[in-house]
Amino acid sequence: MTNNELNTLLKPFGKSTDDLIYDYSDFNTEAINTECCPECGCENEIMQNGKSNCKECGHKKILPCAECPLNDLSLCDWDEKTQCSAFPKEA
Repeated sequence: MTNNELNTLLKPFGKSTDDLIYDYSDFNTEAINTECCPECGCENEIMQNGKSNCKECGHKKILPCAECPLNDLSLCDWDEKTQCSAFPKEA
């Protein structure tokens, strides 16, 4: 999904892609959330920096989707190639 397409989806909510920047600054401590592994479905306690590995299958970088700014709007732009706006794939 391109930025223009995402901005078009967000416009009715009064939001833009600038509002989707994930602020990592408050999340320097242990995980406060759980997420299911996208690979095996196992529930994991995760770090809020989006770099947690699955304790069951070892899947790398389980994302803290519950903390994603798009979650409130029920819009997810994740895909295999780029991952997502809030947690872009590292180069």
